[in-house]
Amino acid sequence: MAADPADHPSSEPLGAALLESDLVFEQQVLRLNIRGDEFVYPFVAGPDCNVTSGFGLNVSNEFGLWKRADLVHIGQLVRLTLIGRGADNATLSLVDCEPTHQVDFDAGSERCICLRWDQAARLRCTVRLRVPTWPVLLQAEVVPQGARRVMGVCSLPIFPPVCNFEAADVACIMCNVPQARQCRALNGLMPLYVAEAPGYLGIGGKVWDAALATIQWLSGPEECSKTSGSRLDQWVCGKHLLELGSGTGVLALTLGTLSSPLSVTMTDLLEVVPLLEMNLALNRVVGSLRQADATRGGGFHCAPLRWGDAGDVQRLLASGIAHDTLLLSDLVYDPTCYAPLVDSLVALCPPELHGRQRALLVYRHRHSASTFFSMLEKYFEVDVLPGLDQWAVDEALEGDSSMMDMQFFSCTRRPAAVA
Repeated sequence: MAADPADHPSSEPLGAALLESDLVFEQQVLRLNIRGDEFVYPFVAGPDCNVTSGFGLNVSNEFGLWKRADLVHIGQLVRLTLIGRGADNATLSLVDCEPTHQVDFDAGSERCICLRWDQAARLRCTVRLRVPTWPVLLQAEVVPQGARRVMGVCSLPIFPPVCNFEAADVACIMCNVPQARQCRALNGLMPLYVAEAPGYLGIGGKVWDAALATIQWLSGPEECSKTSGSRLDQWVCGKHLLELGSGTGVLALTLGTLSSPLSVTMTDLLEVVPLLEMNLALNRVVGSLRQADATRGGGFHCAPLRWGDAGDVQRLLASGIAHDTLLLSDLVYDPTCYAPLVDSLVALCPPELHGRQRALLVYRHRHSASTFFSMLEKYFEVDVLPGLDQWAVDEALEGDSSMMDMQFFSCTRRPAAVA
């Protein structure tokens, strides 16, 4: 079914990119966040291989906001765990917890703490690296007890004082993103970690819900295919991928581990590229991209792309990679960017590649999108795709109604005579 711009409400005036009502609503995924200035990079263990640091935890949505009513619908038990390649050679000790509540000491490298979100949730703990080789991460998760589920958070890597060359190289790359504060862990077929830097890049430095929704949607069955298979087979496997507005890179990096694309190119503004490079390097050490890279020759690439910038587009085209699948995840939120976004998409999808390229557009309604879809349909055939089903969301995120408002579209360039 072709997309009808009239399907998208147009009663709101075109105004600021994101209004308050656009930033906090029930369909968003709640997530834990690390706050405070103590628990930030760099974390390099001392000569005794110990790191003792304090940090705070809070709960918010993808934009760092929350409603007080949200807090009564989540659990209060927080589980701290050491993860990563070096976790088997590390131990975790809780030094103190403020305010003082129940503290359960479990076996191994796991501790459970009962916290009240209406008070300051501050912790201090010690991580000891027994055999210093690989970095580890400290993961905090809310144990499901309430009506709303919460996405966990990880520290940045804790590096031993002497580590292998690869880990040391990552530590150097991370210096290019000095305000990176925390990581998100996606534990699918293979572990993946992405650092967030909201203080450095604003909302562009955070994992957005749409990226998580797109991962789940692509992992589902392809209803329109004449042969059995998943959407990953149709959109990702054996394809050259190009993502616009990659942010942290969580979507492109995850797809590179879930399937076997020929190459993956992540793009964003020039100032965001260091975060993409950092997350790429991070997952070659503590994640699973080493295995993913070994399955193909093209590998992963990071490149600047400011929408509407002809020079950036030409440099991408000059790479010689004919991208089969373009990914656009929640990019239609600022009316001032509609025209440059369409311009770049048109330039990246020349008419002569009609029928070969497809763009997957993931849309979450915030403003009127009728103007955007009118621009887009001048050059592209836009078809509505089935949305997420509740089972997929529940299985992946143990969520409730989170992300069910996402809409998915397939965009194919029209032949030159039609355009």
